[in-house]
Amino acid sequence: MFVLVLIILILFPEGAREGAEEGLRVAFDTVIVSILPFSVMCCALVYSGFSERLGRFFMPLARLFRINPYGMTALFTGLLAGYPTGCKMVGDMYQEGLIEKEEAEKTLAYANNGGLIFALNVVGEGIFNSKGAGGLVFAVSAVSALVTAILLGKSREREVFATKKEKLPFMTVLGKSVASGGGVILNIASSFIVFYAISNALGLESFPFLEGCVEMTKGIMHAGKAHSLPLAAFFFTLGGFGVFSQSAAILSTHNLSLKWYVKGKILSASVAFLIMYIITERPFFCKETVLLSLLAFLAVTVSVKAIKKLYAKA
Repeated sequence: MFVLVLIILILFPEGAREGAEEGLRVAFDTVIVSILPFSVMCCALVYSGFSERLGRFFMPLARLFRINPYGMTALFTGLLAGYPTGCKMVGDMYQEGLIEKEEAEKTLAYANNGGLIFALNVVGEGIFNSKGAGGLVFAVSAVSALVTAILLGKSREREVFATKKEKLPFMTVLGKSVASGGGVILNIASSFIVFYAISNALGLESFPFLEGCVEMTKGIMHAGKAHSLPLAAFFFTLGGFGVFSQSAAILSTHNLSLKWYVKGKILSASVAFLIMYIITERPFFCKETVLLSLLAFLAVTVSVKAIKKLYAKA
């Protein structure tokens, strides 16, 4: 396959060059400028031990849904910083011994998501000319990630804060965070350039859905041209093969399987598309009705789990 891609790049050098230039512009405008500070700070959360405090904070919610509290921490920070910060946090927490291998792989199903800043600035203001649209895409994606966590992220209950690690000096934490976060950004930027080049050389712009599955931003741009928020939510939540390759590169040194990641992203993207379709395309539904339905679903889920626990204790 790699030989075939190389041949295509050789046969269509002009298209590959134009795609690479576009990818470099997008990477600089959206990744390096917007995401680098978040990436460094999320790494600092792990190295400083603050992720352990966040885990304690999320413990009640995590126990309710039988989700690992560190998974909730990765989900929360991933939603703030965007791809592939959630994946990076899971890998770092596994490396630091805060989470077991099986739980880490299950956490990958829901922790790696598109970020708030990217949704508002790029999806909303840049593509749909409305930060409200970007906020709605982000909210739907976040809800679909939580639904995926409830369905796929079940974890056996156990004490996860039994051991405390030695606190590192501030400058050590900062240095490790900058190096680690900068490496992630370099990985993302390189992925943007490569996949934009391949997409342009192959002429995938004639196949919008396929191009969106390869590179998320391209798919969202096609969705913007079609004024389709459901498709935008689908591509934003799926991430595409570009994000998958970034995640695989980050996790390559941790020996974690991406089987749960693939299952989770397909499920989460499908849920996001369905929710957004109901909100925007079905005239007999209003936004308030859908939001109330989602809250009702979460309330019923909480009630069922609480009743099960009461019967189990009895």
